[in-house]
This record gives sequence, C-alpha cells and structure tokens, in this order.
Amino acid sequence: RQRQMCIRDRPQPLLLVMTSANPGGEPLVIDDGEAARRLAGIADGFVSHDRAILARCDDSVLMEGAFVRRARGYTPQAIRLPHAGPSVLALGGFLKNTVCLTRDDRAYLSPHIGSLDNAETCRALEEAVEHLQDILRIAPERIACDLHHDFPSSRLAARYAAERDLPCIAVQHHHAHIAAVAAEHGLCEPILGLALDGVGLGADGGIWGGELLEVDGARFERLGHLRPLPLPGGARAAREPWRSAAAALHELGGSDEISRRFGAKAGLIRQMLDQRINTPFTSSAGRLFDAAAALLGVREVSDYEGQAAMELEALAHRHGPANPLAEGFVVHDSGVLDLFPLLAWLANGVVTELGAACFHATLVLALSEWLNGAGRTSGIRKVALSGGCFLNRLLATQLRARLEQSGWQVLTARQAPPNDGGISLGQAWVVMQFVSSEASLQRPDLTPSHSRQQAPHNRQAFT
Repeated sequence: RQRQMCIRDRPQPLLLVMTSANPGGEPLVIDDGEAARRLAGIADGFVSHDRAILARCDDSVLMEGAFVRRARGYTPQAIRLPHAGPSVLALGGFLKNTVCLTRDDRAYLSPHIGSLDNAETCRALEEAVEHLQDILRIAPERIACDLHHDFPSSRLAARYAAERDLPCIAVQHHHAHIAAVAAEHGLCEPILGLALDGVGLGADGGIWGGELLEVDGARFERLGHLRPLPLPGGARAAREPWRSAAAALHELGGSDEISRRFGAKAGLIRQMLDQRINTPFTSSAGRLFDAAAALLGVREVSDYEGQAAMELEALAHRHGPANPLAEGFVVHDSGVLDLFPLLAWLANGVVTELGAACFHATLVLALSEWLNGAGRTSGIRKVALSGGCFLNRLLATQLRARLEQSGWQVLTARQAPPNDGGISLGQAWVVMQFVSSEASLQRPDLTPSHSRQQAPHNRQAFT
C-alpha cells in the first residue's frame, strides 16, 4: 500500500481514455477497421470487443428539458402525430442533420448525424437512412427534403426517390421548423410561427433566418421578417461576426467607423459593402446576434457555431434584468421588424454587460409587439417558437413569459430539438399534410388557396 501511494505521488505519463472517438466534426467511429483508418495518428491504441456496434448513436444533450441533441436513450422512440398518413422519409437539412421516418401516426427520428460538410458524415447519413428502415421495417411512400436542392441530404433524397419512382417533395426550411413544433403538439389548425435561426433558403430564393409565418398544414404565408442585413463574404460572415457588425455600421451610415473598429482588414469589406460585391442580404436572427456581439467587443471571430451569441447571452445573465429600449425597434407596415436602432445604440459605446442585457430585453419586447400585431390581424392566438436561436434560454423564457401575459398560447419544441435537428420531423409532417390536402382538393366543393405557399410536389429532377 505504501508503494502504491508513492507511485501515485510521482508524476505519471499522460494517459487519455476515450469511450467514443471521432475526428472533429465527423461521426462516431464504431468499427475496428474504421478506427485504425480514421484515427491513425490520433489514437495510440484501441480497446476492442467481440460484440460489434451496429449503429452510431451520440449522447443526448438536454438543457432545462429541451433537446439540444436527441440521440442515445431517446431514439428511435416514436413521436405521436395528430393523425395517420402515408409513410414519409424526410432527410433533414445541412446542419445537425437527422432523418425522420413515419408510419401511420408515428414519427421516428434518427439519432443526431451531424453537419453534412464532410464525406464521412454524408456516408453516415446514407447508413442512417438504411438502418432506420431496416429496424422499423418501413418502406416509405414519399420522400421529403429541404428546399435547398444542393444540400447533400437533398441530393440523396432526389436520388433515392428516382431509384424507387417515389415523389420527392421539398419543404421550406422555416416552414419545417414551425411544422415540427405543431406536429409534436398535435395541432392541425392554423398557427403563427416565429422561426429564428442562422440561415435557411427562402421560398423567394433569398437567405431567410428571422421569420414570422402563418402555418396551416402544408401551406404557409410569410407575414414578416427581420430587416435584412448584408453579408460581406457570404457564408464567411457566420464564422466572423465582425463582418455582420461592419455591415450594420455601413447600413447605419457609419462606414468610416468600420476601419476604426476593425483595422486594416476592414478596408476590403467596406469596398465590398459599397459596391455590393458578394454581399447577399439575409433576414437571419443569428447574424443579428453576431452583429450585436461584435459591436460590443464580445467576439469578432468564432471558433465554433453560435459562440458569439452564447457569450452575449452569458454576459446578459451576468448583468441581470435590464429595461428594454422602447426606441430600439420599429415594426413597419410591410411586416418588417427593424432592430437597427438597437444596433445603433450598441455601437455608441455601451458598457458590455449592460449592452448584452438591453439587447436581449429589447429583442423580447420587439418580438412580442411584432407578434401582437400579427395576432390582431389574423385572429390567431397560438404561436410556435422554433429555430436554433431559441436554445438561448434567456430569450426563450422571457419571450414566453411576456407572450403568455398577453394571452398567447406558446408552443415550443420538447420532443425534438428546436434547432435543425428537428427539421426532418417538420418536413415529414408537412408532406403528410400535403398528401392529405391533395386528396381533399379532388372534391368539387374545395378549392386551393392561392394566397399562401404550398410545398411543391414531385421535386425529383433536382439535378
């Protein structure tokens, strides 16, 4: 015993034991041969077993009862749908991909697959599609995918449908976000939806991400959106929040401030903004958070997705309650919610923690006023909150409280993540209702609504 204590007291070589392993951003390694190939140069040795792992399954992650990632222990438990319909295979989006397969009035979500930005994850997606069908013994009758036809999931959906002569139906990203919440709450009636996230292809071909929708089954109407912000460098702006801040300064007439704040690197960005070179506009709520964080000096370049927004939320928590800026937003008659006055206030040299707290308080007030206007016009008092921004607990809890005080019934994601991990559930539910509406419209006493957008049918020819 004394010898063992002496050994413990002496420095020992570092030994790290991982119960699961994968290179960053790639799916879990589950096969011995695969481990030797993919982990070469990373792991020095492997502890193997004579019992094979049949399917990848990450750990589930929950936060205050809401899923961040739905996987081990929860999949493929069924989610009860409001009614039965044809079996649908939905292949999700690009980030935080999952697959959904339905049978009768049950939806089965795959474990978290991940972002489809590398070949290994794309292969894992194909394996998940086959595995889910095998274990559930379900042959799909319809295929669903995101409206963005160049996503790996959308290309797989098109190929899968063509090989089996099945209809492939594309569903708009934010429509799917709201439909996922409606599905798990058993709703078939019209509802309002607030979808706040980073990015999703809009029905008009634009880059959406801060959307106020009216959703009625397979149809939706875009009632409003956040004031668009230019993205200098396109997708690169999502990794470099200072670009969103520079764009906000430019839109506010403060172009001279860009170089002063962000140095020599900002010269080219200002030129891009001036000449509208590679600067698509987006209504993204995620980029609004990025702009606020960079204007307050919280984060200029992100090391991982959502870092700027999470650090902004942490600072707001640290400060505590703050009063909203009543002049920090404008709701235009066109349905556009303009939060640029709030960004202008943040740019004028505010104490960081106070700025973070006021940003959240003003955003909550602005969103509730936006919804109240839509509620008065539509007569609807049920709203679904979805999109990755609602993993911000400060935003989610304060907005829910304010809306419920105003008489709203607020629905949030509980059985699937509010982020893109729940997209496939929404896609499947939209397609099931689309098929039902097709059958209904064959009756002579019913006519389709032309004022709303409906999921397009038979999108097999994506290529």
